[in-house]
Amino acid sequence: MKKKFVIIFFLSFVFAAAQSQTMSVTYKATKDSNASMNYIVSAVYPEVDFGPDALMGVRGIAQDINNSIDTTVTGIIKNFVNDVSNMPEKTVNGNGSTLEITSQGWVSNGSLLSAELTTF
Repeated sequence: MKKKFVIIFFLSFVFAAAQSQTMSVTYKATKDSNASMNYIVSAVYPEVDFGPDALMGVRGIAQDINNSIDTTVTGIIKNFVNDVSNMPEKTVNGNGSTLEITSQGWVSNGSLLSAELTTF
């Protein structure tokens, strides 16, 4: 089952302070597997950064955004692991369970981040 989650963050801080700050999007990857429960998890999701010269307040905003996205992805993974642990049979025809999270992130006007998370 393929699901899409769209997360939109609007940074409402003083635009004059933000003009010299350039938001960039990078991607964080994580993998997990469990042989006894027979599952594999692979996730790639966006993180934002304003660079090494960013003001402390702007770095805090980036950290808040990254924590929110990380919490969303962690919640999806925890729900998947919980669902797998509640299954009476961990394999079907020798196949286990797999969760794959892919994503895309866009920045518009330096103050609007859109992130799309797709789970499969």
